[in-house]
Amino acid sequence: MDQNRDLPQREGFVPAPPPLSVRQVTGWLTRHPATLTEEEKLHRKAVLDRCPEMASAAELTSSFAEMLTTLDGLRLPEWITEAVTSGLPGVSTFAAGLESDFDAVTAGLMPAVAPF
Repeated sequence: MDQNRDLPQREGFVPAPPPLSVRQVTGWLTRHPATLTEEEKLHRKAVLDRCPEMASAAELTSSFAEMLTTLDGLRLPEWITEAVTSGLPGVSTFAAGLESDFDAVTAGLMPAVAPF
């Protein structure tokens, strides 16, 4: 039974919105910004404005996603350097893993070359 349900409410009282879920925030950070609704864009901006680490992670995630979609492996060394020096444990560990098999990762981020 909800004990707060029977409490009188002050006039003009607006209850706080429910907390954001990890799934919501992750979706705002990992989806392409063009696919977000205006409301989602505002929520994403508010989250990133409150947390510089999250803003850094979002920027690194977006730039890596752009490398994947445009097959721009030439930017990989710069991205790895930024990611490793970001101080973000998950991101820097991921970047170190990419660096450990650099040639294969770079090849996967380059356009396919047709055989002669």
